[in-house]
Amino acid sequence: MNSNLRHTRPSRARLYRAFFSWLFLMITITIVYFSIKQKTEQYRVSTGAPAGIYHAVGNQLESMIADDVGFELTILESEGSDQNGERLQKKECEFALVQNDTTIRKSIRSVAGLYREQLHFIVNTRSGIRSLSDLPKKKVSIGSAQDGTHSVTESLLRYSLGDDYGGCLVEYDEMQTSLKKLKDGELDAAFFVTGFRSPALRVALRNTDLEILPITLNQTGDEQDVYDLITGFRTAYPFVELDIIPVRAYGRDPVKPIPTLGITAVLACHKDVPDATVNEITKMLFESKAELVHFNPIFAGLSERDATHNLQFPLHSGADGYYQRREPSFLAKHVDLMGFILTLAVLLGSSIKGLASWNRRRSKDYIDTYYERSVEIRKQLLRATTQEHLAGIGESIERVDLDASQDLVAEELKTDAAYLILCHMIKSIREDLALKRIALSKSEEAQDTKQIT
Repeated sequence: MNSNLRHTRPSRARLYRAFFSWLFLMITITIVYFSIKQKTEQYRVSTGAPAGIYHAVGNQLESMIADDVGFELTILESEGSDQNGERLQKKECEFALVQNDTTIRKSIRSVAGLYREQLHFIVNTRSGIRSLSDLPKKKVSIGSAQDGTHSVTESLLRYSLGDDYGGCLVEYDEMQTSLKKLKDGELDAAFFVTGFRSPALRVALRNTDLEILPITLNQTGDEQDVYDLITGFRTAYPFVELDIIPVRAYGRDPVKPIPTLGITAVLACHKDVPDATVNEITKMLFESKAELVHFNPIFAGLSERDATHNLQFPLHSGADGYYQRREPSFLAKHVDLMGFILTLAVLLGSSIKGLASWNRRRSKDYIDTYYERSVEIRKQLLRATTQEHLAGIGESIERVDLDASQDLVAEELKTDAAYLILCHMIKSIREDLALKRIALSKSEEAQDTKQIT
């Protein structure tokens, strides 16, 4: 057996160096991963048509969030509130602007009610329409299937005029198309849910053939009539309230306040957006109110007291934590970090377990070489016939003992049952070697005596 076999095995020190090198590599990867992640964390927000308020609000929020919170928002154009709700449900975006009456979807959560939108009832003055009661047989646009206007308008017309809308000739056009048709006389009336001072409506209402009317069944159009209608309508459609389009909201128009119904525009998100993210964005909204009002006066009514009033969708837990002044837990703030560390810990534990298992197998395999050397020495002992052979066998077993002792000091071997078995084997060979030396000496003496006689 090769007595230098033990020196071909990597030392325990080199194993430790390899392990700590691996650990250093994992820590480096972790630092790089999170430094990159901090720079590339992105969310998508679904807004509206380029000429609409939703799109403008989305762009403003994108700028503020990038500056104040550090997240990057990608602005997605859309046809309006309903499409935004669908995108949230399908996880095609993380945030969206929706009307509070948007079709119920289980994955949507409210962050904050931002401002009130009004239902604008706009007619071509040549149509002779002065109230909802004048709509039968008229051409009326109630919004496209993907925006937020058609749902509330359909419900309002059914409530006011009957299931067939009183015989209205209904069309489903988006805002720009409806305004063009109104101007050209191809439509008699159109409904739009939007925040007042909508840029598209401001331009359209410069045309003196177009006029905003109150939401009423009577041509008088006073506020009490509107109040009575909307109070009754709320029993069937609970997320609307009495509202006013103020004087000169659109340049010269209207010349007097227009009573109508209002719906809250809500910043919503998907339920799976991390609490810490939603908490930070909610905090930013209210701390930046002055900047929002400067951007558009419709944000003047933004307040924590009203931001959660009568919301259809449940509050996201991150937003609720802000309103209740509950700081997100460390785990909530660092959920990605915790997940990565947990994964790293599992890998580390598996590596340590694997290293320990490999080291046990390696130790066993290594002590087996001592067993093999000892067994070979015993075989040589059985075949030995001279004192010279026995002397060589003695040197071999002493070399085994010395090598094993050095490995024990170097912690390459453990003082376990396997090592005790080796010690017993060495001791047994020494005893048998001593006995064979005595027996061989007696045999040699006997032969010498016989030769003399």
